[in-house]
Amino acid sequence: MPYTFLPDTSVMYNRRILEFIEDGVLDNYHPSELESVTQVEVTTIVLSRVMLSEIENQANQTKAQENVGLEVLHELYRLKKQGKILTTIVGERPKLEQIKLNPGGELDALIREDALKSNSILITADEVQSSVALVQGIDVLYTMNMPELDNIQPHEDHVKQIQDFFDDKTMSAHLRGHCKPMAKRGRPGDWKLEPISEDIMEPSEVAEIANRIIRDAKNDEKSFVERNENSVSVIQLRKYRIVICRPPFSNTYEITAVKPLVRLTLADYDLPRKMFDRLDIAEGILVAGNPGAGKSTFISALSDFYLEKNKLVKTMESVRDLDVSPEVSQYAPLNGSLEGTSDILLLIRPDFTIFDEVRVESDFKIFADMRLAGIGLVGVVHASKPVDAVQRFIRRVELGVIPNVIDTIIFIDSGEVAEILSLEMTVKKPSGFADRDLSRPVIEVRNFMSNELVYEIYAFGSDVIVAPIGGSKRRNLSNKKGSKYKGMNAYAGHAEQQNPFERIRCHVYRRSKAYIISVDPAFANSNFNFYAGDRLLFNGALNKMGELSIKNKSPMYSRIQKALREGKRIEASQS
Repeated sequence: MPYTFLPDTSVMYNRRILEFIEDGVLDNYHPSELESVTQVEVTTIVLSRVMLSEIENQANQTKAQENVGLEVLHELYRLKKQGKILTTIVGERPKLEQIKLNPGGELDALIREDALKSNSILITADEVQSSVALVQGIDVLYTMNMPELDNIQPHEDHVKQIQDFFDDKTMSAHLRGHCKPMAKRGRPGDWKLEPISEDIMEPSEVAEIANRIIRDAKNDEKSFVERNENSVSVIQLRKYRIVICRPPFSNTYEITAVKPLVRLTLADYDLPRKMFDRLDIAEGILVAGNPGAGKSTFISALSDFYLEKNKLVKTMESVRDLDVSPEVSQYAPLNGSLEGTSDILLLIRPDFTIFDEVRVESDFKIFADMRLAGIGLVGVVHASKPVDAVQRFIRRVELGVIPNVIDTIIFIDSGEVAEILSLEMTVKKPSGFADRDLSRPVIEVRNFMSNELVYEIYAFGSDVIVAPIGGSKRRNLSNKKGSKYKGMNAYAGHAEQQNPFERIRCHVYRRSKAYIISVDPAFANSNFNFYAGDRLLFNGALNKMGELSIKNKSPMYSRIQKALREGKRIEASQS
């Protein structure tokens, strides 16, 4: 005779409960603890109100037609109408306090309690749920342990591995329920998104691959589960960095897996001798670039360079996915905090620490504190331009400290070193200022190879100004077009061609002895370039109100005044 079964949320979302019913697995299942389960005339599916509440919650957060849990409930109702199963509902809806405790497994505990009280066999794809239930004396059908079931063929042989979706040109694979599997093929800066096959993947298939990834990572000493929450898992499976998203965080199961294609050395980047000499003495390096530009590949080469110099190298990563030599220790957040990791590194005192990646507010503070403590740092940041890497530190780190924290910026584009900048603090009159009494501390940002001054960063009143100082590219553009601004410094020079739709109309008004340029509070603390027509006026950082104040003693004041008298609009574009 068949038995009663209680499915948890995991087998509802991967649809295995439907497969087991339709393939006759439940009808032929023989529990190991006969005394703890109930025999019935027809296979009965016991639905816990806790599980139904989780499905309902996800349905309210996403489109109902995209909710896998609701689809499975509809199928169970259909099977019930056909007389293949019976269904019943047990338990109570979880209370608010229990929902808040869910990260610690509270809802899973309630589901186990329902299974125990109803004398049902718990069906789950969650290894932790299965193990705890067995200790509690609950009979468990663990779906990822199919070979142990009597008279059932192993399902594992039919589950693809993530490696099956890669070839020697694949940078990343993207699997998603109800979609074709896709892959990025090529190299950093030169890739195409292409279908791996024409077959549509079902959410249950993606879920099975995800479960296998997690299990393989747990059983492999060279792999680890970085994060495994209810809706998101981050895995490092050998060389594959994998992110798994599940409902309710995502509206269906999806997997993103990334694999480094090549391992380079610094010699492969054709860097000049001068750059190698700089790396010997630089202690505050930022490696910047767009996502997918090749920053991680360069970092791996840089770590090997320091190892060859007999330096002690460590990394601190929120997700340990850098492809580095075994001699390099990779540290994760300690108790969920990189600040704890930095405290340990201060005790270890490595020669160089690779910080991948400097992203949130606390990361910038940690980076600055470690540099000022004397530890050599290589930070990885996302930036669309080299100077943006510095601007991300402005207002997060005291301006006068920035040159002590950052001395070199290496910008990576399309897998190559595109530009190198150096930073140094000096006291002088900023370019474009007429009055010598306006001398102040200025951070000079120079092109490392030519030593050409390209930016000046300084405080003006309560504002921080990032002023471009005429690179050769900008001057050549002016000469070529015969611009009337030829010979003027680019601080107020002719701007490079820009798409006008990328600019934002500014509101300019007078307040006391200053012009106030208002953009939008949504852009608070962001850096903008300001224009009058096609003329670049200056670069500045907005305050927390989305405004920039230009005092009447500033050279920018007269330029704004002149532009307004000529009837020109003041516009801005994010730098």
